Amino acid sequence: MDLYVEDGQLNGRSTVKVTGEIDMSNAGELGDFLAGLVDTEQRDLTIDLSGIQFIDSSGLGVLVDIHKQLSQRNRSLTLVSPSQRVTRTLEVSGLDQVLPIDNGSEGEPVPVNAGRRTNLG
Repeated sequence: MDLYVEDGQLNGRSTVKVTGEIDMSNAGELGDFLAGLVDTEQRDLTIDLSGIQFIDSSGLGVLVDIHKQLSQRNRSLTLVSPSQRVTRTLEVSGLDQVLPIDNGSEGEPVPVNAGRRTNLG
């Protein structure tokens, strides 16, 4: 399955909407893409996961790594609107206790003002 990212800015934060599946075949590319944003943008980061149907341990590792990179720069990561399947994966792994998650009001996706769309795999 392809993985697409759309990045932009909203309310002073860098925003990324990710669509598809995150697994070992594309997690490295996603990590590189997000690390590039961390290096070039001086903002907190919001990642919209509403379009993700599946995430494996390599994808979770990318989220943890980006969270650490941002924390070291006194910036924050917020995951928004993960699907039930992704939410369950975060809960089972215990990462729901580590990574800030915003489910929006009444389950509605949190708006992410996306700019450019990139196919990562």
